[in-house]
Order: sequence, then structure tokens, then C-alpha cells
Amino acid sequence: MARYLFSALLFVGLCFQGAQAAVRYVSLAGGNVAPYETPADAATSIQTAIDASVNGDIIQVSAGTYTLTAPIEFGYKAVTVQSESGRAVTIVDGQNQHRCFRTRVGGAKIDGFTIRNGLAPDTYLGVYSYGGGVHCEGGGTVENCIVESCTADYGAGIRLFTYGTVRNCIVRNNTGTTYDGNGSGGGIYTTKGGTIEDTTVYGNTAAGSGGGISFKVDGSATRCTIYNNTAASLGGGVYCRDGGSISDSHIYGNEAQYGGGIRLYYASSGNIPSASKCRINDNRAPNGYG
Repeated sequence: MARYLFSALLFVGLCFQGAQAAVRYVSLAGGNVAPYETPADAATSIQTAIDASVNGDIIQVSAGTYTLTAPIEFGYKAVTVQSESGRAVTIVDGQNQHRCFRTRVGGAKIDGFTIRNGLAPDTYLGVYSYGGGVHCEGGGTVENCIVESCTADYGAGIRLFTYGTVRNCIVRNNTGTTYDGNGSGGGIYTTKGGTIEDTTVYGNTAAGSGGGISFKVDGSATRCTIYNNTAASLGGGVYCRDGGSISDSHIYGNEAQYGGGIRLYYASSGNIPSASKCRINDNRAPNGYG
């Protein structure tokens, strides 16, 4: 009898948990009435809807330009923030003062926005900055987005730390800065993992290495187009250090002092980086290894 009662209570609990998931709305013209579950009552900021959400919720954002006065923080919530009308007309603007998004768990997703003018804060030792547009810190997915005109030392456009996915995005015209000449990843920077798929990366610059994409200790890129990126030192298109792989991609028109298209670096204690089934052409490296 006790077993059946436990099973019944577990079933009711799971149903109750599932019932908590909801669609919450965001609109610049919304009524801003909690819990924001109808278009008329929509929150007027994305952060307000995230704060009201629970795991599994979908936050649907109407077209418009959402200018930020602070970064949008998912915290540890596994929610989806998605545009209603697509990335061309749904814009999140950091105003060159704030990072645009930070996720911290694998179930978080950002889908269908133009993310622009993000500026990462100096967070590591009060000096280095990570992820000007988006920082996926421990997980999260960026999908169907344009990430442009953002700034950070590492991952000016996007930074993936440990886990995270970038899929079907355009990452362009982001600027990697540097405190000591070691900035990396003008477009995307991954550390200890991360997946990049079906993404176009162009027009980005890094003050150190990896003008387009930089991998440090694993991470992968597949079916990507990487062109017209610039790094001051190593790997104009792609830089892989102690791991990282790129496959089935086209890398062209990039420039760096060494490794204009791609630079693979392996230390004796690190993982072995790799490139396979890629077309690499018309890159420039004044000091060799184009």
C-alpha cells in the first residue's frame, strides 16, 4: 500500500512540476503585469520575464530594440528566450556599456536575436574580460542569432566556458581587446569544451590570437565559414591551443603574423588539436605558415 501511495504522490508531484512551465511574453508595448503570461500583460524587459520564470519556461520576445542598462542574466535557470519575429527585427543592444547575455546552465537557450554593442566587464583578477555579446559560463545555447560589434579580451562576440553551443549564427565585426597582449577569440573563444556548428564568422579582430575562433583545451567547429578575420599574432581565422578541432569548414581571407588561416599549437602536456576536411585558401601571414 505504501509503495502505491508513494508512486501516486510522485506522479502528482511530476505533473505539478510540469505544470509550472509556461510561456511568458516580452514586448516594449506590454502591460508589464506579472506573471506575463499573455501578450497584453507582457513584461517590458527580458530580464523581468527571466526573473519570473522557472525551468522549462519559454520567454517569447516581440520585435523591437531592447537597449540594456545592465546585462541580461539567466542565472541557473534552464529557460528559452526566443524572438517572435526573428533576428532581423529583434535586437538586444548593450550600448557599448554592458555584456548582453550570460547563461550558466546547459538548458538555457538564446534563439533568434541580433545581439550588438556588448561590452564585457573586467572579471578575472579585475583585468581580463570574457564574452562581450554572450558568455555561456558552464552551458547554454546561442542559436539563429547575429552577434556583432561587441568587445572583450577573450571572446569578443561569444565565450563558451566548459560547455555551450553556437548553432546557425553569424558572428561578425567584433573587436578583441587586450591588457597584456594575450587576448584571444575576436569572434568566439572556447575554453575546455564547446561546440560551434553551421556558423559564419567574419570581420572580427583579436589583439592576440584567433581572429575568428580560438579554442583553448578542446572544443569543436563543424560546417563553418570563417573569413576576413584578423589576429595580431597567431591564427587569423582559427587558433587551437592544446586541443580543439575544426572540420568540414571553409577558412579564407584571414590574416595574422603566423598562421593566417589556422594555427594549431600543441604543448607536450596538452591535447592534440586537429583540422580535417577543410578548405583553407587565400589567407595571409607575413612571417609564414599562412
